[in-house]
Amino acid sequence: TRMGIASAAAAVLVFWAARDALARGGLRSVARTIAAVGFIVALVGAAQRATAPGLLLWTWRPLDPGAQPFGPFVNRNHFATWLLMAASLTTGYFIAHLRSHGLMERASRRLFVRDLLADGTALLLAAAAGLMMAALAASGSRAALLGLATALTLGMLWGRHRAEGLRRLRVAAVAIVLLAGGAVWLNRD
Repeated sequence: TRMGIASAAAAVLVFWAARDALARGGLRSVARTIAAVGFIVALVGAAQRATAPGLLLWTWRPLDPGAQPFGPFVNRNHFATWLLMAASLTTGYFIAHLRSHGLMERASRRLFVRDLLADGTALLLAAAAGLMMAALAASGSRAALLGLATALTLGMLWGRHRAEGLRRLRVAAVAIVLLAGGAVWLNRD
């Protein structure tokens, strides 16, 4: 009972702290912080999985002998779920950043790429989202991959009225194929 009450109290405190931070215009800083933490967690998770797959953060052996630790998470599915949420927020913030700076309205791809490469924040957000999605695919969590495909599809459908639908459909299809191919390549068994 004490653990349940403590968990509920912690959830309420996190809710009120997040509400307070976001009410004062802190949405950008929260999104950037989550992108940075996601980037670091994805790097650490991939490095830890490659070098010490049975240990939690290279140090602790989980109590459950069947556990599959991944980075700071004892369960690879929990790792992938957290990355799915962080990558979705980062991708949404990346698209909002591009729109707010007028990069989505460029007449040609060449100008878009030039302006994108000149925008350091956009490059960091794209790198963070890409690395998180790659680490998510490397985790081998089928549910998280399905969630990522669903998020990409729904994001493309809901955002279709603002851009060319066919081009976005092609980009989403290529992203899904690359993620699925990467998952198959990384987890052959």
